[in-house]
Amino acid sequence: MDGPLCWILMLLMVDNSVLCALGMCPFQGTCPCFYSDNDWLTVDCTSLNLGAIPNDLPPLTNTLLLRKNHISVLEADDLVHMLNLSYLDLSHNNITQIDEDAFQDLAGLETLLLNDNQLTIDDNSSSYNASVFAPLASLTTLDIQNNPFNSYYPTPRNYPTDIWQHLTSLVELRMDGHSGAFGDEFLLLRQMKSLVLGGRNCFIGEVSSTLFKGLENSPVQSLDLSNCSVATFQGEVFQYLPNLSWLSLVDNWAADMVLSMAAAQLSTSESQDRFGKYWNTSP
Repeated sequence: MDGPLCWILMLLMVDNSVLCALGMCPFQGTCPCFYSDNDWLTVDCTSLNLGAIPNDLPPLTNTLLLRKNHISVLEADDLVHMLNLSYLDLSHNNITQIDEDAFQDLAGLETLLLNDNQLTIDDNSSSYNASVFAPLASLTTLDIQNNPFNSYYPTPRNYPTDIWQHLTSLVELRMDGHSGAFGDEFLLLRQMKSLVLGGRNCFIGEVSSTLFKGLENSPVQSLDLSNCSVATFQGEVFQYLPNLSWLSLVDNWAADMVLSMAAAQLSTSESQDRFGKYWNTSP
């Protein structure tokens, strides 16, 4: 048998492993997909003007990119059966609410990006259900920065305390900084090495001696307080961060004075050895 029909029949006989080796995705759906090294399946739904998560995503997806769309709610069944998902980017959407079971099948998820959405905390409700992160036992990186946290209120509005207790594998946390202390709810985060609070929604003002008390069990090595309107340090600020080796104070009020206050918290030799080359007050 010759001609186009022969080629069509041959293509139908090619299994997924061959397509994978060629970097080709055998699934046809709303979003394009491709295989990368180690048979890693990436589905790229970036900037497709989506109002919801498509219901035709390949169940074997490892990386799912949904950034820069118009998604407003994460429903309980949006990501159901996606057991292989390791990397989920939902940044730069309009997400205001996350169903408590939205991540129920994502026990293997390692990276979750929810930054630049509309997730809020106010006096009557929160976008964060207390158990929303409960299934994410493998999560190592979480970014919830640049949401309308609104830390300028006289009494800081904290994230619900229960959302942190399940994130025991977390290594990097990026969140909107505020003057409320890290409390006992963070004591279970024994793997966290990087904490980023700086950004356009960060407002700390005074760094108190108890601000980082809840992190005393975390081996935090990197701390970003850039652009947090830091004006003063009160007491032994770094006493609960004995492993700290990188500190950013870029773009703060009276940056030089703040830098001097921070340096005074450490011995001269220690500050030079551990922080000297990083303490630039301008980019």
